[in-house]
Amino acid sequence: MVQGNQIGYNLDGINVSSAGNLIGGTGSSLGNTIVGNQRNGITITSEVLNLNNVEITPIANAQPTGNLVEGNLIGTNGTLDEGNTLEGILIADAADNTIGGTVAGDGNVISGNNIGVRILNSGAIGNLLEGNLIGTTSGGETVLPNAVDGVQIDDAPGNTVGGTATGTANVISGNDWGLHLTGSGATGNLVEGNFIGSDLQGTTDLRNTIDGVLIDQGRRTTPSAGRRWPRAIRSPSHQ
Repeated sequence: MVQGNQIGYNLDGINVSSAGNLIGGTGSSLGNTIVGNQRNGITITSEVLNLNNVEITPIANAQPTGNLVEGNLIGTNGTLDEGNTLEGILIADAADNTIGGTVAGDGNVISGNNIGVRILNSGAIGNLLEGNLIGTTSGGETVLPNAVDGVQIDDAPGNTVGGTATGTANVISGNDWGLHLTGSGATGNLVEGNFIGSDLQGTTDLRNTIDGVLIDQGRRTTPSAGRRWPRAIRSPSHQ
């Protein structure tokens, strides 16, 4: 477990290549504040990466699966931009990890970074993002943008962003692009029940500057017709 720490100004705040780790928690003192790192706030990967998050070589015996990241401040102290230089969270060739949760306090605040959450490459499958604030302050009512994408799924298949059950919705607002699916390998991803361009109530304009959702070269990705998705598409994010 990694809990209750101020982690900043390293190469990566936390780098995970093993299974079943808990980063943060739902108690008031359990979440970590992860800010100002040279590359990523949290890296979950089976690869050695260069300074630009390009894979160099596999990590021997790496099993970065079944990790849980919840209740952390990543790129911000909750109100100020103290972003990590590249990604708030990078999941690269790592499967079945969970970012956030459905109970109050489970979600992470992921703001002020270059990209909030990036899920990268064909080995990054079955990952789940739920209950997070991505591009806002900790109150969820004021924008604190990630500079490029709130969430980017890059050549990675079969991941889920949001859901229809109570507490699964992510707020993805205030960024340049809210959610970006890219690459021919970005297949079978499910995006449903999120608030993209608004607050958690769907009433306050927290627009993404360019697009709420951008899909380029991705195939067979399903934007669900759940009750929140149509509202997100029509929210003030615009081209």
